[in-house]
Amino acid sequence: ADFDYEDVIEKAPVQLRPPGNDEIKDNQWLGVNVRSQGPGGKVIVCAHRYIWSQNLNVNQHGLGLCYSLNNELEWEDQWEPCKGRPVAQEHQQFGYCQAGTSLALLSDGTALIGSPGPFTWRGTLFVLDIASDYLSRDKNVYLGPLNDKPEPINKYSYLGMSVAAGKFFYDHPVSYAAGAPRSHDHGQVYIFNKQRSESEMNISLIIDGEQFASNFGYELLAGDFNNDGFDDLLVAAPFYFSNDKGGGVYIYYNLRNCTTLNCKSDQVLRGILESYFGFSLTNLGDINHDGYADLAVGAPYEGDGAIYIYLGSKDGIVETYSQKIHPEWGGIKTLGYSLSGGMDMDNNGYPDLLAGAYDSDAVLLFRTRPIIDIQINVTGKELKNIDATAHGCAKDPHTTHKCFSFETCFTITSRQNNIDNVVIRCDIKEKGIARIWFKQDDPNIQHNYQTRHVPLQRNKRFYCQEETVYFLNGTRDFLTPVKFQINYTIANNEPHSPILNQTSLKKFEATFQKDCGDDDICQSNMIMNAKLILNQITENRYELSVGDLEEFQVEVNITNKGDPAYEAKVFFVFPLSIRFIDIVNKTRSFKCPKINETLISCDLGNPLRQNKPLTLQLRFETTDIANQSRANLENELKFVVFVNSTSEELSNQTKSEFTVLIHRKAEVKLNVAYFTKTVVYSGEVKGESEMKTFDDVGRIVWHSYQVQQLGPMPYVDLDVEILWPWQVGSNQPQGKWLLYLEDVNITDGKESDHCYVDPANAINILNLTKSTTEMPPPGIYNHTKTNENLTGNSFSRSQDHAYNITSENLLWDSFSNSENNQDSSYLSRLIRRRRSTNYVVPADTQPGPDGKNRKVVTMDCKTNTAKCISIYCKFSKFPKGKLSTIVIKSRLWNSTFVEDYSQIDWVRIISYGNLTIADSSINQLEPAVVLIQTNAYPDLSIQLEGQPPLWVIILAVVAGLLLLILLIFILWRVGFFKRNRIKDPTLSGNLTKQSEQETLLNK
Repeated sequence: ADFDYEDVIEKAPVQLRPPGNDEIKDNQWLGVNVRSQGPGGKVIVCAHRYIWSQNLNVNQHGLGLCYSLNNELEWEDQWEPCKGRPVAQEHQQFGYCQAGTSLALLSDGTALIGSPGPFTWRGTLFVLDIASDYLSRDKNVYLGPLNDKPEPINKYSYLGMSVAAGKFFYDHPVSYAAGAPRSHDHGQVYIFNKQRSESEMNISLIIDGEQFASNFGYELLAGDFNNDGFDDLLVAAPFYFSNDKGGGVYIYYNLRNCTTLNCKSDQVLRGILESYFGFSLTNLGDINHDGYADLAVGAPYEGDGAIYIYLGSKDGIVETYSQKIHPEWGGIKTLGYSLSGGMDMDNNGYPDLLAGAYDSDAVLLFRTRPIIDIQINVTGKELKNIDATAHGCAKDPHTTHKCFSFETCFTITSRQNNIDNVVIRCDIKEKGIARIWFKQDDPNIQHNYQTRHVPLQRNKRFYCQEETVYFLNGTRDFLTPVKFQINYTIANNEPHSPILNQTSLKKFEATFQKDCGDDDICQSNMIMNAKLILNQITENRYELSVGDLEEFQVEVNITNKGDPAYEAKVFFVFPLSIRFIDIVNKTRSFKCPKINETLISCDLGNPLRQNKPLTLQLRFETTDIANQSRANLENELKFVVFVNSTSEELSNQTKSEFTVLIHRKAEVKLNVAYFTKTVVYSGEVKGESEMKTFDDVGRIVWHSYQVQQLGPMPYVDLDVEILWPWQVGSNQPQGKWLLYLEDVNITDGKESDHCYVDPANAINILNLTKSTTEMPPPGIYNHTKTNENLTGNSFSRSQDHAYNITSENLLWDSFSNSENNQDSSYLSRLIRRRRSTNYVVPADTQPGPDGKNRKVVTMDCKTNTAKCISIYCKFSKFPKGKLSTIVIKSRLWNSTFVEDYSQIDWVRIISYGNLTIADSSINQLEPAVVLIQTNAYPDLSIQLEGQPPLWVIILAVVAGLLLLILLIFILWRVGFFKRNRIKDPTLSGNLTKQSEQETLLNK
């Protein structure tokens, strides 16, 4: 940047007038846009915040205006395209037009004035002729379509924030582009064309942005950067963002192939994140004299600001920038906020660049340095087919090293007086330790580079230097070409001195003799067959169950049926969740270095010769798949295996792609570990208030569930829900106590494994104290003793009272969501109420073991004969093969059973357990539901307490019989049993026949 150049402009003798009574020019921002036609042309300058009104006390309309100046920068005319248009509806018409927000001035005198304010900030573009000759210029003011409808331009689109013009189409000599950075939220660009005898232009093309809030169309630039005779359109989206990119410039080289529904950019330039890359654009002109226009892009928020220089070419803008300018002096910020290029300010034949840095109130001029063209040529017969078996070379035949030589020449096509010499540096561009060194004047020095200073002569254009290089002793790689890079620079590097063009750098290489025929072109024909050692579904599709295999293998068979394949390698591309372990040697040893976390390569030989088949197997580990989080879960894995070499490949069987389907499944079981098989109740009935210790409640009842994970998943998260019969079922909200919960524990679990009860205060809800002398059964807290036979008749591991339940006979969800599961606050209110005393679970008659009918009461959640609460236990990363036990300690509420169930044979009390896998992505092979049944028997003494003695029964029977006989005697005495008949004369008379004298019947 140079600050010593000044252009003093004498003040034009113009009589300036103060603002009129109908306008406000304070804060009008005169100079917000300035455009010039170039030397000898006009200049136009705008003030988009200019205010005009017929009565400033009533309303103020921000119309905006522009002034045109002649080539001597004298005032010529005033342009107000919004003045005289409807403003009665304020911003809904032209009341806040803001003409001059953007501006372009064409070489034919056409001015493009952007106005984003009309019709509720839909915006428009004004096109007018500002030629000096009033009589010959076009008096019409053309503009884009405006209406109250959402199409084609919706409210708040800000059309006119940027403008440009160029020859984009075959049938129009010039078209007009305007950016609408807020249109449809992502931004659009509208292309307009004039219509004959109509001031309203038609829309010929709409280009859509790609990202929300990227402000696509914030800046526009038209220019022919590939010399195809048509202008290219550059559209900036400075607020575009991705993970590592910020801002974008979209380049359209051929709008002729675009349609409104399909107009994709041909190229996109990206900046760094939050740099506002593309905030300003300018056509630099041809700064390197290669015949193509060049481009400058501003990124004002990349550090203290940056300007990117891109070169044009026959293919368009070269995507890699040729130069990036940062402020190298203090106090300059937001460099590149505005740009203007294309004018030669110091008359050296090269266009310069003017850049604004608004945050520093500075404008910087960057002058283009002259460019000297240089042509480079490298020759040498020994650069081809170097004989790696012979020592010495033509330039040094007696050395003990292998060597070769070559010659570098350069030609300067133009000469500057301030150039004295050229510096030549030749480097070896090899990875790792260089194999060769350059011959030096000092034989003890061995450098892998060579630097020479070549003095320039006045009348000489062509210069040559000869170099000899030597191989280090012990070098074994005589197949890989030796790569060189030669770079020419000017010794005098003053700010105003010329520079060499980009052709001042040349790369070349030296090659070795190869067994590839007379043409030295190796045409290999490698045939590769690869497969995975897994269960195959179809061709190239396999399946893997997580946990079944900790590793698997990939087998590759390779045969070369053509010329030797030099630097032959096979590559394996695999997902990040798979780890490469090692190689399994089959026919020979291989080296398989890891390039990155998902790519390895194996050297097959240098060269891999004809008809020498190779087989290699690689081992991969799968344990990371099981540890994937649900957010990063993979359902399939992609593998790619391919082989290549530096030889020309003729085969099409060099690549294989595989898909591995991932199955996640686990078999989990919930078994019965220990439980109280039978328990006896007896004694007197006590009220709840009399309970002070656990022993006051009744006998201990144990139920323990064993959790088991059988794989194949190595780890799973498990959830266990146990429905616990807490109270007797009833038609009241609160039933009588059944199994009073004393404690819940997990044995052989991790610290993170835990259980909780719903409601939370259900464990020892009455705050009873321990005073029991009853010891827990052996092994109840140690699952490793589950196979021992326990002594005593109160505990059993028998399956007589434990059942595995399927989904057909137990709908688990109906219990889990039962209305009996209440929160703790609700439960606390219920226990203070008087418990139900009018409901006793009815008994069923069932045949007993002896064949006699027995009265049995069943209390469980399934039949609503018990009110259950839920016990939840969670196990994190439960490993394959592990066992853990959930131990539930409770008390049989003795009073409930003595009072209501003393005259039945036994009571069945059932709890249910359900084990599920927490992660729904893992397939649970079968349900894991189990129940535990404890039988409660009444003590024989309480059954007999309700029966009278035998003598009482006999006496009662005898008394009853005597009372019956006495009653009969009394009734007989009073004639109760004698029947009185009514007299019938027919029963006492004689029965005779007519005319007969003898009686047939006598009295």
